[in-house]
Amino acid sequence: MQASIGDNTQQVMHSQTSQPQGLSKEEVRELLDQLKEIVRDSLMPESFKKKAESRLESVIHEVEEEETDKQLVGGNLKRVAEVFEDAGKAVESGTNLLGKVEPIFRKLLGWLGLAKGFFGFC
Repeated sequence: MQASIGDNTQQVMHSQTSQPQGLSKEEVRELLDQLKEIVRDSLMPESFKKKAESRLESVIHEVEEEETDKQLVGGNLKRVAEVFEDAGKAVESGTNLLGKVEPIFRKLLGWLGLAKGFFGFC
């Protein structure tokens, strides 16, 4: 952003994000596999686990398509994030669970080209 003040003065502001946008499909798949492992190893109730695993499978299938629809992936990942949030509210260890998944969701934000906060807890 640039703003001109007077005749000769300019102020230049740059905004940078720390979100990696150049993730390969293989790297995205590894991140999704990490999320699946966190779900499996978590103490969240079985109903939440099943819901999260099902939604993650939908994301994985779309990522593996030749032409990945990132908008669809983003929407489905948002639904996965909501399961983590709901599980976090339901169980005491939820704070720890969100702490484990937040860095993964942050990495995926950049790849999807989404704004910080899209998933709610990131």
